Amino acid sequence: DKIHSCAWSSDGELIVTAAKEPRLLIWDASKPNNRAQLAEVFLENDGWPLSCAISPSASLVASGGMNEKVLVGSWRKQITAGRKYPLNPVGEHEGYVSSLCFLGDDRNLVSGSGDSFIRVWDVGAKTCKAKFTHSADVLAVASNPDNNDLILAAGADLECRVHDVRTTKCAGVFVGAESDIEHVAFNPALSHFFVGASGDG
Repeated sequence: DKIHSCAWSSDGELIVTAAKEPRLLIWDASKPNNRAQLAEVFLENDGWPLSCAISPSASLVASGGMNEKVLVGSWRKQITAGRKYPLNPVGEHEGYVSSLCFLGDDRNLVSGSGDSFIRVWDVGAKTCKAKFTHSADVLAVASNPDNNDLILAAGADLECRVHDVRTTKCAGVFVGAESDIEHVAFNPALSHFFVGASGDG
């Protein structure tokens, strides 16, 4: 099936993927192709995901998709307990969940949605700590590797925006794309630089 989203663990050892099926797959990046699959995380009655993320400690995975829910849980516990330990909802949007990233630690998770909002969730408390709005569908979010207060987001409004969680304000707007911006990332070595990928080539 088509893979909609993938994410590396911060230590580079694991990869999580989300495809058009009701589960996430966890891969051991050090193993050859035929032995790389390490675990599968079932999404009970929650359809197929559009986005996924893995926490900095690599103990939690997150999923979001057309059901508008943001789901988080321990993939290792599901290996032990099986389907009796599904991922748990920490919040919900009013549109599909297009993109996810953890923000500096296992407690803070960022989600972008077709409802034009970015939300920052407290995973433990299951509450929304902050939200930011765009003028159209948000298609991509990314965290800054050196500053846990900064979120990069972009989408169908053709803009890249840098949002500051501390002030809950937009810290900068960057324009120039001529088509939806579907992916964004900060430079891991020079975190004040970033890139956005758009359908305009």
